[in-house]
Amino acid sequence: MLLALFCHPDSMPFHDKVSKAVPNYYKIIQKPMDLTSIKTKLQPMHFEHYNTVNDFITDCKLIFGNCALFNDGESEVGKMGRRLATEFQKIIHKYSEHEESLEPAAKKRRDENI
Repeated sequence: MLLALFCHPDSMPFHDKVSKAVPNYYKIIQKPMDLTSIKTKLQPMHFEHYNTVNDFITDCKLIFGNCALFNDGESEVGKMGRRLATEFQKIIHKYSEHEESLEPAAKKRRDENI
């Protein structure tokens, strides 16, 4: 999932933390997030390692929410954020469909072992 986001053509503004030189960003955005920080938090030894998939998804959505809050909707970065958010929703939908297709098989195996 994360690799797909990093490779998306609209992802560049979201790869790294927003520069401290950007006026008012850190006054407006209380919980900054970026793709590199998410990648770091995927590492098991990281002190804020994700415990659930939902924690990961929440941080991804935080990127898009921060983008929408800080950038004008018609700005290039605002548009890029919306397109990347749409792609993320497609990835999540595809992943959840895949999980659902695996669920009955796993349940069937459990039932057979009883």
